[in-house]
Amino acid sequence: MVQQVNFLTSEQSVRTLRILLIALVLPVIGFSAFAMADKGIRQDGNQFIAIFGVFWAAASIVARFGVPMIIVMNARKRIADKLSDGQMHADAADQAAEDNGSFGELVGVFHVKTIVAAAILEGAAFLNAYFFWSEGHVLSICAAGVLVALVLTMIPTQHGIENWVEGEIAAIEQMRRI
Repeated sequence: MVQQVNFLTSEQSVRTLRILLIALVLPVIGFSAFAMADKGIRQDGNQFIAIFGVFWAAASIVARFGVPMIIVMNARKRIADKLSDGQMHADAADQAAEDNGSFGELVGVFHVKTIVAAAILEGAAFLNAYFFWSEGHVLSICAAGVLVALVLTMIPTQHGIENWVEGEIAAIEQMRRI
């Protein structure tokens, strides 16, 4: 029995990612607002926790680029190995019309890599918001704000997803030629 896989279209992916990315940052924003209202900015005591939070934020920013890159490289290899000797189309409309699944699969890869990258940043943002609540150092809330802003910059457009997929199709074609 052959099972048909339905992939997200680029429009569905944009809508879904917008909802997910907003849903990831809203708790951080809410908790940060609570922490500021509850305890406010305090500069007393040890700053170790705030400095640790800033370093964790920096490491998360690096991981935000590295981990999705590994996901994309593995997906490229898997798709290149799976495809027959036929050519892939770099034009999104031609690819969708031909419906061989590669375009939809790459939209799914974009979806996964974006969610993973956003989750890495969101975790570090929430950690820094908690550090702010527990210690009250301004560095912690600033780090949380920067990380939330980075997540919000990841909100995609349909054109952006289609351009990314077309670039990946070209990269897969180049891998197959080698």
